[in-house]
Amino acid sequence: MTKKIYQSEVDFSKNPLENYSYFTSMADELEARGANVVVENIDIDDFKCWLSMFSNIDNQYRGCGDVYIEKCLEHYLSYKLLDFLPTDVFMDVAASGSQYANELYYAKKVKQTYLLDLAYAEGINGIKIGANAGDMRLPKNFVDKMSMHCAYECFEGNADIGFLKEASTVLNKNGKFVITPLYLDKTYYNCTSEKCDQSEIQFDSKALKVWRDDEYSVPFSRHYSPESLCQRVIHNMPSNIQYKLYFFENLPELMREFVGQRIYCYFLLYGEKND
Repeated sequence: MTKKIYQSEVDFSKNPLENYSYFTSMADELEARGANVVVENIDIDDFKCWLSMFSNIDNQYRGCGDVYIEKCLEHYLSYKLLDFLPTDVFMDVAASGSQYANELYYAKKVKQTYLLDLAYAEGINGIKIGANAGDMRLPKNFVDKMSMHCAYECFEGNADIGFLKEASTVLNKNGKFVITPLYLDKTYYNCTSEKCDQSEIQFDSKALKVWRDDEYSVPFSRHYSPESLCQRVIHNMPSNIQYKLYFFENLPELMREFVGQRIYCYFLLYGEKND
């Protein structure tokens, strides 16, 4: 049987303005569906200063080719929105091998850091926590701030919804979380590689199943449509979480500034616990 590849209209070989209009239309649809969309511009000069201040983060991602700036930008945005205090306990969710939490700690931006990832040994082992982000099994009011970078799309089954519920429990009062980026397209689909065992993957029943046409062995990634994002995420937001769905409208300007870089963090989810 021939495997069909969904061809998104997003094409980073195009003029950045062409992609911009595509994402703008989705921001408009999200707003029309009642989502709390906040339109912002990224301060490019401030971002450059941040890269200098966190040179180890900059160096970590320099080997990422044409997504180097995107990776750094995701961390910059979470850093700015979480507004760290020296008394904060911070957790990097789906941290894998990231040095972000360590950099925050050594720069004395936070008091304590934790790294959570499904790949770690189960339970709390020093600063590493082995758990599913949708079922952390952590005490209430455990942390003050949480961030997640380029990971939410890989949460199979209901783990994307489960994380919202976990955030409403493990965060302290006025605690905050950031998910960046949100992968949005006009079609709701799950992407997979034929190199992966399909029997082990939890696909969404309402999503189009599409196949990666590249070298990456990624078993699952979820790309929301505006409708599915509202249904799965916005409508399942816990009552004690006040959220904002950020749309960054000047990404074409960044792509002109950083020539040859694919920058796609048009959407970001911010949440704050209010009880």
